[in-house]
Amino acid sequence: MRKTIVLSVFTIIAAFLFSLSGCQYKTLSERENAQLMSELPASSSEADDLLIVDCLLPGQIRKLGNMTYLTSRRAVKTTALTCRIRGGEYVAYDRANYETAVKVWLAQAEGGDKIAQTYVGEIYEKGLGRNPDYILAATWYKKAAEQGYASAQINLGQLYEQGLGVQKNMAEAVKWYRKASGMEDAITIDPASVNAETNRKLEELRQEVDRRRKQEESLQNQMEETQQLLDQARQELNTKKDEADTGSKDKEIAELRQKIIKLEDDAEKNKAQLKVFQQEDEKASGPTIEMIDPRIPPAQYLETRQVRGLKLEAKQNVSRVTIQPGTERIIRGRVIAPSGLHLFAVNNKEEKLDKEGAFKVSVKVRDADVPVSLRAIDKKGRQTTQLLILTVGSQPSQEQKQKLPPEFFGNYHALIIGNQEYRFWSSLDTPRKDAEEVAKILKTKYGFKTKTILNATRFDILKALSEYQRTLTEKDNLLIYYAGHGYLDTQIVRGYWIPVDGEKEVRANWLTTIDITDMISIMEARHILLVSDSCYSGMLTRSAIPPIESAAADEIRHQMTRIAAGKKSRTVLTSGDLQPVLDSGGGGHSVFAKALLNVLLENNAILEGMRLHKEVSAHLTGAAPAVYVEQVPQYAPLKYSGHEMGEFFLVPVKEM
Repeated sequence: MRKTIVLSVFTIIAAFLFSLSGCQYKTLSERENAQLMSELPASSSEADDLLIVDCLLPGQIRKLGNMTYLTSRRAVKTTALTCRIRGGEYVAYDRANYETAVKVWLAQAEGGDKIAQTYVGEIYEKGLGRNPDYILAATWYKKAAEQGYASAQINLGQLYEQGLGVQKNMAEAVKWYRKASGMEDAITIDPASVNAETNRKLEELRQEVDRRRKQEESLQNQMEETQQLLDQARQELNTKKDEADTGSKDKEIAELRQKIIKLEDDAEKNKAQLKVFQQEDEKASGPTIEMIDPRIPPAQYLETRQVRGLKLEAKQNVSRVTIQPGTERIIRGRVIAPSGLHLFAVNNKEEKLDKEGAFKVSVKVRDADVPVSLRAIDKKGRQTTQLLILTVGSQPSQEQKQKLPPEFFGNYHALIIGNQEYRFWSSLDTPRKDAEEVAKILKTKYGFKTKTILNATRFDILKALSEYQRTLTEKDNLLIYYAGHGYLDTQIVRGYWIPVDGEKEVRANWLTTIDITDMISIMEARHILLVSDSCYSGMLTRSAIPPIESAAADEIRHQMTRIAAGKKSRTVLTSGDLQPVLDSGGGGHSVFAKALLNVLLENNAILEGMRLHKEVSAHLTGAAPAVYVEQVPQYAPLKYSGHEMGEFFLVPVKEM
């Protein structure tokens, strides 16, 4: 009996000590903080001290009664400088190595630490010097997700959505997204994600049809040339026959006959091949209408009597989109017609498409449901129709606005970077003005405390981010705006911001988006929005952002806003996907900055990040094509940043 009691006591003590060793210590003591301030890098040569590393801190000496013990070493993500000050261990020049990264976190992960388990899952998903192991990533994510850790639930949902390491399962993806968000009924899969594979196949089909059409045209030309040669050969043969005397032309006549036989054979082959192409073209898929804005919710079967002013079949597939009354709704999308487009019409009125097949139409909505019928007909007579019902929602009430007090959203900070005058790259025209105007409106209209850096070096950017990492708390919001040169290495899918001291051929002073995301991931701020007037790699799908419909019922919108504002968010709004972005075209601003400024100026209500993206996209439609460059803004959570299904909110001062 005594042995059993002693064993139980030691078991309890061991479990207690193990739980202590797994804690994540992020705060510095006053002594450590003073030392950190005194040792902060003062020059660009020490900028790497501000980068984030996987740090193994030494164990702590503790007492439990009369027993003195040393806790296990514990892992944290922190800057290289902080790790050194706290006596920790990290690998200085091999941060992207799989073995060293796993070694830091594995012990805590195996001990049940959900944060460590998520980090191990991310290491396996990233690959870090080797091929990604999505199966092991899913295994570790699931361990943490089952403990209720939102970041792991989102990462696991992403794997199910994309079919990486697990069987593709949209229902399972939605389940984990909903667990992370706390909104059981609101979360759905982003249509862009659902349709991505279909759109890719349609694009491949269109390219294949275009290739075959060119082959068909080439064959047609060859047939015409062959027929001309054949006619010439026959005419020449008849001439030779007329001129023939006692066999002197027999050889030439025989050669012409052989030439005619070959040309006739070529003509038959060309006809047969042309017939095959024409038959395959007949089998090609008809036109497709791809909606960009609004995002289309799941379609509903509506009775004819439910839709005023639109003739439908007895039952028709229709999608409802809720908007505010008395407004104009911009509808944007793209038509894909592999066999060529004959007609595109909106509510029976023909509309023109740009060279990419994109369209933009405006529909006025007063006080009732407005039907919108989009119809595309290709050159083979095949057609497709997308039906929308613009449903009028209610305006947010004063009572609704009063339910969210100013302190609910917290404090707002902004780091504004405008890189215009480069040492090694071509200088730009608008970043200085863009940055200054963005800073001004954020400060005056939205109450931000702003810090503006013009012509920033790599060290300037890292130092500013490091200061926010040390000072911001969970009561703060941070917006980071960058305008300047960017670069995307498509081979390794890695993006870079180019500081003004970055050389063209040497990347030592470039700033990778991985390093920026790592710094954001350890900040305590509740919400962080990164706005990049440049490319930015490393994003999740938009399914990991809770949709907050602007025209939803007051109580529902209030509830969704409260939930989303209470959860951590790490999102990015970029000016383009993988395409070059425009440094002009906005009347002294970049096209993207002009659209962003217009939206911020025109807005007078609480504005969430997703709606900011939609409004900026709507302003950009038609602006970028005017200078012959396609520019489509992107908005999504940052991958591996600690996003927890929250959302960034911009609140005008008068709303506070």
